[in-house]
Amino acid sequence: MGRPHSSGRRNGSRGAVRRPRRGKADYYDAEYRIRDKKGRWRWLFERGRVVERDANGVALRMVGVCMDIEERKEAELEYIRSQRRLETALESARGGMWTGI
Repeated sequence: MGRPHSSGRRNGSRGAVRRPRRGKADYYDAEYRIRDKKGRWRWLFERGRVVERDANGVALRMVGVCMDIEERKEAELEYIRSQRRLETALESARGGMWTGI
């Protein structure tokens, strides 16, 4: 995997991992985009937790998982597009609808 997408830097995904390292949280969740070896942008999800800290509370060891959520993100975006099409259709049809007596 390569560089994170610039939107990942803006939405705080890096901060989600930094907070547990600095002793401000025990768990973290982050969603971000990263470019794969073929040059495509992919959505990833990370969840982890601190399992060991030093005397100052700084994380020494963290464990977690990283999952490819590209299909889920595509489904979410298709749902949003579908909702917008439905809203547009309903707004267009409103002129021909009769409500009430």
